[in-house]
Amino acid sequence: MPISDYTPNVSEVAAILWARTRDAEGTLVGTFNSNTEPTDTQVVNMITEAVNEISASAGTDLPGELIIKLAKRVVILLAAMNVELSYFPEQVQTANSPYEALERRFNASLKRLLTEISEAGGGTAPGDSAGVISQYPSGGFPEVDSYMGRRW
Repeated sequence: MPISDYTPNVSEVAAILWARTRDAEGTLVGTFNSNTEPTDTQVVNMITEAVNEISASAGTDLPGELIIKLAKRVVILLAAMNVELSYFPEQVQTANSPYEALERRFNASLKRLLTEISEAGGGTAPGDSAGVISQYPSGGFPEVDSYMGRRW
């Protein structure tokens, strides 16, 4: 299944950020549109950023419907976090935002997603026959004591 299978729409992000779907008059709209801040176009951009980030970790061709649904949920949470950080940063800083709760749910869901993908054999990138998760080496980075010929 391609990346588009786990790309949510604006309404799916709005479903967990219901209170953020107010127009200029303060009326609760229920989704993002051209009269809300952020607008639907701005939220689409946040979704695209989230999909790109998650697909870099999870792969683009995920094995199984349940994993695809979980990946979509992870993208929704990350997009919602991006909305909070971009449009309500002062509320995030003062803990008047759902950001911390979204982050906890995101971290738990991402961990579960990556575990499920690994146990299913890994997602694949386009043209890649090996699982994305399994193709990365485990362990830490090698120790480096120089950069561009300079030692420290």
